[in-house]
Amino acid sequence: MNYSLNETQISNGLLNREVEILRNRFFVICLISAFYLCCLSVLTTLSNCALLVVLYEDPFKTFRHPPNVFIFGLALADFFTGIAVDPLFAYFYFKLYKDTFNDEDYNRTLKLAGFLSGITMNVSCLTILSLSWMQFIAITFPHRHKQLVTTKRVVACVCVIWVYSLLFSCSFLLGIPEKIIQKIDVFFNLSFINFLVFLSYIALHISYRRQVARLSPWQIDGTSEYRRKRDQKHFVVVSLLLATCLLIFVVPVTVMWYLTLYWRPETYEAQIKATMANITIDTTLFLKYLIDPFIYAWRLPKFRQAMKAIFLKKRRTGDFKLFMLFGFVFPFRGMLHTTCCIPVQGFLLRRLPLCLACTVAMVILAIYSGYSCTRSRNMEQSSSQRSFSKALSNESPRMNMENDGPCLKDAFKEILLVIAYNYPLYDSIPHLAALYRPAFPHLLFCGPPHNTTRSGILIVDVYRGILGYECLGRAIREHPGYKGYFYINDDVILNYWNFLDFDRGKIWESSFSFGSTPIYEPANSNWYWWISPYGLNNCRRACEDVANMNSGPKKLNVKYHISALFKNSNGTLRCFSGRSDILYIPYKHAKAFSILSEIFYERKVFLEIAIPTMIRFLERNDNIGRLPGYYIPGDVRKGDPRVTDSRFFWFVYFPKNKLWFIHPFKLHQHELDSKFNMVMLKFILIEKVKSLTNCRPLTFSSRKPKKN
Repeated sequence: MNYSLNETQISNGLLNREVEILRNRFFVICLISAFYLCCLSVLTTLSNCALLVVLYEDPFKTFRHPPNVFIFGLALADFFTGIAVDPLFAYFYFKLYKDTFNDEDYNRTLKLAGFLSGITMNVSCLTILSLSWMQFIAITFPHRHKQLVTTKRVVACVCVIWVYSLLFSCSFLLGIPEKIIQKIDVFFNLSFINFLVFLSYIALHISYRRQVARLSPWQIDGTSEYRRKRDQKHFVVVSLLLATCLLIFVVPVTVMWYLTLYWRPETYEAQIKATMANITIDTTLFLKYLIDPFIYAWRLPKFRQAMKAIFLKKRRTGDFKLFMLFGFVFPFRGMLHTTCCIPVQGFLLRRLPLCLACTVAMVILAIYSGYSCTRSRNMEQSSSQRSFSKALSNESPRMNMENDGPCLKDAFKEILLVIAYNYPLYDSIPHLAALYRPAFPHLLFCGPPHNTTRSGILIVDVYRGILGYECLGRAIREHPGYKGYFYINDDVILNYWNFLDFDRGKIWESSFSFGSTPIYEPANSNWYWWISPYGLNNCRRACEDVANMNSGPKKLNVKYHISALFKNSNGTLRCFSGRSDILYIPYKHAKAFSILSEIFYERKVFLEIAIPTMIRFLERNDNIGRLPGYYIPGDVRKGDPRVTDSRFFWFVYFPKNKLWFIHPFKLHQHELDSKFNMVMLKFILIEKVKSLTNCRPLTFSSRKPKKN
């Protein structure tokens, strides 16, 4: 803050009428600024205090990410501005208006206010700069963002910002001339840092448009195109809003400081006018600290929902702690709590505007009576933050906290999900586990042996995926008792959030079938696998082995199963074929399937012949469900770009994201395609899963599977 007017000069200016008018205008501005800062202090303190509480309590555990550390630091600086700096300047202006300042009090109050505002403003500007460049890194380098921006680094950055701001404000204690400190402050802290902030918004906008330009060809359906345009419009609006706030609040202060340093009014009247302009601009700047939490937090639904979860709970403990939050603005809160005959929560909701108005009136009355506006403003504030209740109602049904829909946390806990690898490329296991384990807590990975094989992987020699079904058969034998068994290959994306209520008592197979061939006739199609060493001849031998099985631990109801295959073959025993990268077997058929799988595995029957044939030993065609999914056409072995180019996968996936599955999704192709798919997996699918499994605790058992 910068003022060049003192009361002696004002007194000497009463020599003419014009100076008298200016003097009256000056005092009116001081009075208006005092009232304005009183109101602003309350609103700034409440908005930022609420944000700090939301970030600290974090009821949904969604704010423990690097960006929110910056937001916490920004809210803390804005909170101290509202609770200390604003009241101090309000007190200063009101004392000017009452004309009761002596020179000693004037200088002491102005230095204290300038010291505190210097700390909070530098912290605010540096935090916004760091946050904006972090957003730029996230958009421009999404594949390296999590490695570059970690929580520890962000916390260290916030601490450095606070230490720097504090040390810079204390630099006058080192004997550095005040003029030099002011110039460094203007050139570096005010001009250069805010120029970098403005530059970051431009770079952020350009980078975002480039990313949209890259992704836009994929968005071919109407809904996706509408969402893309909506998100782009939202991003542009927010960027313009941030840039506008920067221009409105910071640029005038910067200009005024340069005028203060390098321009001297020639007349006394010009000096009064410059001081009035300085007061107006400085008080306007304080509005930024109120707007910050709304720009960076409250405009986002997740912050509002978190606040609602904390402040609007029906439990008595929640009501009392909600009342304690507002305790620092009610001097007689104990009396109100004991005499109030209605719930505090409902009272505050219905009377919040009246409460705020009364608070502002009390603050103004205290100032007018000659008491400091900062006295006891932070009474019990820290304890009120700790007293908030984290508990959510345990009586409520299981709901998703972010989408307010069905929660998928452990939604398939009665099912074992088996993910089969054709090759020992097990480095993707942590990422697939992050995608599936929140909904499938029982998850098993299976694949061929290798010297890099991790512990906990079911080892099966699947012959490059040709015999991958034995992963499911062996999983059933080694892990019996589940209500169902889901089998997928590692290159299948299973959109399990689309089939929460599927019939778990039925067999479900892929809807892509190739037909069938009589087992005692030559293959009636040109499909390679019928005549391969893993084809029709092996399938015939496996069927004969099933027919000859009558005793031993592998005993089956051979008559029933042969009859089922005979009926499904329309009177002629056949081997069936079809895409088999995904399969669901219910508990009632699990044991029989595991026995059949072992037989077909010993005979080395190809996956896409073995699975369609085995399940027709178990159930009639009419009772087998078809999984709605999509196979991207193309041969990986021939390098078809439709299945090797990662961009094409997402071009197909977004319009078809309502299907149950899509294949193939390659994480081990060319380096660039693999990295791109990994980034999209992390930032789109895994983030979606996090939002769908962010749930309230359960007080009842999960939904039972439907009966057949």
